Amino acid sequence: MPGISAEDCFYADMGVDPGKVGSQHFEAIQFMFYKRRVDPSAYLILRQVGIAVDVSAAKLSSG
Repeated sequence: MPGISAEDCFYADMGVDPGKVGSQHFEAIQFMFYKRRVDPSAYLILRQVGIAVDVSAAKLSSG
């Protein structure tokens, strides 16, 4: 059965067309720890940002 993805809903809600300039999708943790390259001319979408804050804080603790 065809369906509408969360990504498609996001673009519709934001009123943007990723076909014009392109888009990049990263998990926030990958983006932070693996230093992914970003194309400044395309849309950047980071997923699960709230979880990344918890992980980075845990990684910095001395315990």
